[in-house]
Formats: sequence, structure tokens, C-alpha cells
Amino acid sequence: MVFIGQSLFLSIFFFILLNHINCFGRGIDIQEQDIWYSHNKSLLKPIKFFRGKDVINYRDDVPKVLNVCLSVLHGGIVTQKIALYEYLLAKRYPVFLLVPYGSMIKKELKRKKLPFFAGDFYKNKALFKKDFNLGNNFIPQYYYENIKKLCQKCSINILHGSKDFEYCLIKKISQELSIRSLAQYHSYKFFSADVFQDFDGIITSSPRVAAKIKNLKLCSIVDFVHPPHEERKFLEYVSSFSRKVFFKNFFNIDISSGYVISMVANGDKQYDLLLDLAYLLKYQYHIKINIIIAGFVDLIKKNKNLYSKITKLHLNDTIHFIGYTDLIPDLLYYSDINILTSRHEAFGIAILEAGLMKKPVVISKEADVAGILVKDQESGLLASSFSADEFAQKIKMYIEDPILCKNMSENLYQRVTTIFSNEEAIKKIENIYLQLGELKK
Repeated sequence: MVFIGQSLFLSIFFFILLNHINCFGRGIDIQEQDIWYSHNKSLLKPIKFFRGKDVINYRDDVPKVLNVCLSVLHGGIVTQKIALYEYLLAKRYPVFLLVPYGSMIKKELKRKKLPFFAGDFYKNKALFKKDFNLGNNFIPQYYYENIKKLCQKCSINILHGSKDFEYCLIKKISQELSIRSLAQYHSYKFFSADVFQDFDGIITSSPRVAAKIKNLKLCSIVDFVHPPHEERKFLEYVSSFSRKVFFKNFFNIDISSGYVISMVANGDKQYDLLLDLAYLLKYQYHIKINIIIAGFVDLIKKNKNLYSKITKLHLNDTIHFIGYTDLIPDLLYYSDINILTSRHEAFGIAILEAGLMKKPVVISKEADVAGILVKDQESGLLASSFSADEFAQKIKMYIEDPILCKNMSENLYQRVTTIFSNEEAIKKIENIYLQLGELKK
């Protein structure tokens, strides 16, 4: 009888725990490996909650937010998500992140010991052929159901997403639950009004795209917000090596002399232009340079024409693709100049980071950030992305004029620590959360 009584008590206890726990109450009592929602497909992991280091006493005077991030690789979106999340948690804001198993953002959140939800969002497409298709990714129907349940159990007020396939999921759930939906858009392109239709709020990293959406009157809350970024690790950076030792030890690059020009980039950033300007600096202006490019290089490695051109222009000892690295503060510290050659850019986090490290920058005139963060001859230099010669000339100006370097880098630093600081970006997002919380469905 005692055994039966104990079993009955435990069954009731776990039933109450799974059905009545409120993760946005005074704290989180869920253990790291507790399963929130499971499913009978054994090939799939259930959504789980990972507790993190501290139990957080969340505020109850602001909307509750579930921020969805289904990106597997690291990049600008992930950087923004983590920066925003960490900052809001420090203020006890009731916000959570939902991320994929096996993603780089999950690893980073674990490293930082922050709480988060994780789901198994990427599996064999054939397994989900009966489920709905979101963009290029298949998200199983039962995960849609379980995310919906998660929103209900946590009393979520706002669903926040940042990619096209997240948008579909967010709109579908928010409409069914009568909660608010927020799209955060990072691209310089405006694809179609359909992408943003039926959202309650839209924030974009491009002032040009924000203006376009406002003109179309797609929703009542539309704003430009510069990207949240991990400001502190740049402002508090302390060097540990000499330049030569750093590049040799971490990337096996021998840099004994010459100027170091860095570029932090993912995807296509006008690499032909980059090679042409490197050739001009090295062989026409006879300037010893080392160009270091950080970021995911999978597409670059597949570009045989690019590597052929590097060899043809005799730039093998000048151009160095180092791939993804979390040593961006170090890379910028040991650089003399930072550049961004992309023809189109919404608001490059790389430029904010270069500014925090007091590095002079050259970016393309065509980038959305040109004239806003980087003002020509005030907080940096602008060059045409159609002209390698113009880019090379601007870099040469810095090399020949240390005072210009100092003035431009100081002015950029002033802008990224005031008008375009992390705090200012997150204040705007918090204000949008509050506006959304006041909307009537």
C-alpha cells in the first residue's frame, strides 16, 4: 500500500509539474534535461529546456517574449539574437530563446550558461513530407503544435523571429493564439510585401527598407533599429600576444611586416573587387599588405575561379581566408584598417565592431550604412564598390596619413558608443515590445 501511495503521489506531482509550471513566474524551477513536449517519433528529440546558470526572477510589468532563432550557423543574425537576449536577461526581462539542436547558437548559449529552449528542427526532409514547408526548411507539424503549446504554457505575449521560414511559423501560431508577432529583418533587399503581411510589428536593420515598408503601410509598428551587438567584449578587450605571435599561433600566417587589412564577412562581399584592390596596393603602389578575411568560407572554397585569380595575380601570400572565428576582437585589434567591400549591406555589425576597436574603416558608398554610421571624411571613408582603384586610393590615404586614421577612428568610436550603441538599439526594441503589448487583437 505504501508503494502504491508513493507511485500515485509521484504521478500526480509530475502531471502538475508538466501542466501547470509557469516559466515566467518568480523563477525557473525546471531542471536542465526536463522534457517539455515529447512525441512518438523516436528519430526526433523533444523540445527541452536548458536551465542555465541562474534562476531568474523575471519582471511581470512587461510583455512576455519568445524569440525564435532557427539558424544553424553563426552569423549576423545569431550575434544580434545573443546580444539582445543577454542584455534583456540582465534586466530580468521575461524573454526566452528557442534554438535548434546542433546549432552554433545553442553551443554559445551553453557556453554562456544562459537558459534556453532547444528543438530538433532539421532532419531528413523525406521524414516530414506530410508536414508544411517553411521556406527552404521543413519543420515538422508536431513541432508547430508543441511550440504553440509552449507559448500557451508560458503565457507568451509576443513571438519574435528573424528569417523567412520563421516568419511563416510565427504568423501561423500568433494568429491562432491571438498574440502579437514581430518580424526582425536584416537584409538590404525588399523582396515582397507578402513576406511582411499580417505582422503586428516589423523592425529592420536597413533604414531604406524600413522607409519602404512604412510607405506600404503593411502594419502599424515599423522601425529602423541598428543591430544589437556584443559590445562589452570589444570595449573590455585586452591583448595577450604580439601581432606576429597571434597570427602565427592561431592561423599559421606569417606576418613579419606590412599593414594588416581585415574584413569580417559572410557570403558574397565582392571578392573580385577585393583581389583587384589588393593587386593595386601591392604592385602599383608598392605597399606591403596582408589582407585577412574572417567568416564562413564554404562558398568561397567552392569558387575555383576566385582561387585561380589569387594565383594569377600573385596574391597567395597576401590574401588569407581564415574562416569562422570567435577571435574577432583580436583580429580587429591587430589590424591597421578594416574594410567592407560588399556592394549591398543593410547595417554591417562588422563596422560597429571595428568602431568599438577604434579602427579606421573603408566601406562602399552603396551600402545602406554609408552616410548613416560611416560619414565620408567624418567617421570613415567611402568608396565605390564598382571601383577597385577608388577603394585602393582610400586605403592608401589612411596609410599615408596617420592623423586621418586617428581622427576617423575616434569619430567612429564616438558614434558607435553613443547613437549606435548596444543600449540604444535594445531600448528601441524594448519600446517596440511595449507598443506591441498594448495592441488589441
